[in-house]
Amino acid sequence: MFEGDGRVTDIDFTNPQFPQIKPFGALPEEDEIRDFQALSAELNIVGNHELFVRELKTAFTMAEYDSPILLLGETGVGKEVFARLMHRASKRATKPFVTVNCAAFAEALIESQLFGHRRGAFTGADRDHKGWFEEADGGTLFLDEIGEMPAQCQAKLLRTIQYGKIQKLGDSKESTVNVRVIAATNVDVKRAIEEKTLRKDLYYRFEAKISIPTLRDRRNDIPKLAHHFLEQWNQKHQKQRRLSQQAIIALMKHPWPGNVRELQGVVIRSAQLCSGKVVEPENLLFDEVLTTSGLDALPEPQEGFSLNEYFSTVRGRLIEKAIKRSDGNRTKASSLLGITPQAVSQYLRSHE
Repeated sequence: MFEGDGRVTDIDFTNPQFPQIKPFGALPEEDEIRDFQALSAELNIVGNHELFVRELKTAFTMAEYDSPILLLGETGVGKEVFARLMHRASKRATKPFVTVNCAAFAEALIESQLFGHRRGAFTGADRDHKGWFEEADGGTLFLDEIGEMPAQCQAKLLRTIQYGKIQKLGDSKESTVNVRVIAATNVDVKRAIEEKTLRKDLYYRFEAKISIPTLRDRRNDIPKLAHHFLEQWNQKHQKQRRLSQQAIIALMKHPWPGNVRELQGVVIRSAQLCSGKVVEPENLLFDEVLTTSGLDALPEPQEGFSLNEYFSTVRGRLIEKAIKRSDGNRTKASSLLGITPQAVSQYLRSHE
């Protein structure tokens, strides 16, 4: 700042009398977006694996923009959690957040539910009906399992995303809506497009795709998640259950085809039926009905991992299982494994 004699003095930007300059279009101070860590904590988002945090930060960054987003990931990885974070971190945070599972509605109903209908549009339409887009006007519409949406409805959705227009069933004119669309799917997108269950033009209309990692790919988050779910359950039911170290190890070895949602169910179910205060491995109630590929249980490569040691361990366990299944008959065991009886004998000698 220049004084009367031309000298320059320091400016105290912290002085309350100094005018605060905000970028054009900034939200009021009380409604400003909270920082990433604070918002994640408020939404009970747990995990610090680099893959998970990277995608979460991408979602947080993309929240600033109104572009449509497609979330990709298996069932149970937390796609709705990502969508909620994006809504809460956006300028639409005070407006509605409407969640829709597209797989939960029959093909004949979903178009009416999505865009609304006028009275008399079809048999049983005895009054006007607001669709999800109108319910979410000004806010965010989260369309889960978008791959289950009929192709005709996908075409109308594409137009709405493109132009911000909807046309209710039974209405001759369009109306304008202001909605940010976040969609999610657990299907193989490439195959879905090839099989024409997902429109290619709709897929390309989503300006950003965020791939949420499976729980198998972020195994070091399992202890934190398990303790978090158990602590929530303890507080709700005024209990003091805890997981033993062996139980944590057992949880980390599980393939988790249902991802975080399955882990939460296992922890809560095990805590409910555990007779003591400590949940041990034998108290863990896994859903064994779910079948998984053996590849799902593969460990995550990381520093200190030895591929040769892993192969050696797996080979030994398979030989032991074959011997047990063959009631100790080495010839039969070798036949089950496709190796020679000498190889089985050599393994047993080395482990005597």
